[in-house]
Amino acid sequence: LDPGPPERVNGVGYDRETLVRNYAGLRAITIQAIVVEGPGWSGASDEAVEEWLGYLRRIQPAVLQVYSLDRQPADSSIKRVARDRLEEIADRARGAIRGTVEVF
Repeated sequence: LDPGPPERVNGVGYDRETLVRNYAGLRAITIQAIVVEGPGWSGASDEAVEEWLGYLRRIQPAVLQVYSLDRQPADSSIKRVARDRLEEIADRARGAIRGTVEVF
């Protein structure tokens, strides 16, 4: 469950509402979220993060792991998000969920 437009972040569109309902039914779930940017969009934008936090509030994962790219992806137009922005996003997530939030 990554912030930003699913069809751009993951390469395919999917129904987030169904995913969130299914995740919310699980206990002790860990969510890993890659935060990246591409041409004309950013998973690190305030708007994308706020929408994503709404999903996390409903799911209430036991652990949330936030990270960005460590090496160049196959699509060179996808860019990493700076560590300080990841920390800001993690701080906002800590205010939204009861679980542990980690930044990698």
